[in-house]
Amino acid sequence: MQKMRLIGTAIALLILLFTMFPIPSIVISVVCIFSYVCFTYFSKKNVVDSGTTSRRKAALYAAKAFLGHYDDIWSNLKLSNQYCYISMIDEMTIIGVEKKPDGGDYRTFKVVKSNVHDWIELWNMFCINFSYNKTYDGLIEDCRRYNLVVDEKIMEMPEKQNIIPAKIKPEAGNLVDINNASEEEIAALPGISVIMAKKSIKKREEIDGFKNINEFFAFLKIKPHMQDQLINLICVNKIKNSGKIERFQERKVDL
Repeated sequence: MQKMRLIGTAIALLILLFTMFPIPSIVISVVCIFSYVCFTYFSKKNVVDSGTTSRRKAALYAAKAFLGHYDDIWSNLKLSNQYCYISMIDEMTIIGVEKKPDGGDYRTFKVVKSNVHDWIELWNMFCINFSYNKTYDGLIEDCRRYNLVVDEKIMEMPEKQNIIPAKIKPEAGNLVDINNASEEEIAALPGISVIMAKKSIKKREEIDGFKNINEFFAFLKIKPHMQDQLINLICVNKIKNSGKIERFQERKVDL
């Protein structure tokens, strides 16, 4: 009620001014109206932008561990873990893809309809709920919870010629025998430095040779992904001419 009275008073004053001073009154009226519109528009926009930015920031930092590039966190639109990934292709397209460790056929979906008009807000919801244990079925469950309509498909793996073949194990004669190889031969292996080669040679002399490949890996603390590369390149045979035996034999001769 009080607001209406103020508006009525303002209109009455404008009419009075217009009657007494027509041209200045028009200018004043235009300026007042323009100022009011600008103030209303920008003040509301700032409030909305502030809320959107805060929600976007919270969602992205909640999912930071699953984003591909931390430096470009604001434009990164793909979340990924060992089971699945979900990506926002553009402002109207969100897809989810299943990851299959055995390389078999995999499932995928595309969001085709959403009741959420702002797709960035929808993407924020996916970000907040993504986790290390999120699976493809979990993504589908999120879609149902958000009342999304999705188009699901089963994708076949590419033809065999497009798949990188596994490494072929070389012949036994070409393998590097870690119990008898030279420092240069061991250091030439992928992931093995000269220092590591020296340590392995010293260790094999102390223990009269490595019993198996796993013992060699454990001593040098070889990481799993490097073990996969080395397993087909090395072997373990009985050590020849152990340093211990030679020194023992020399002492025996001296006696």
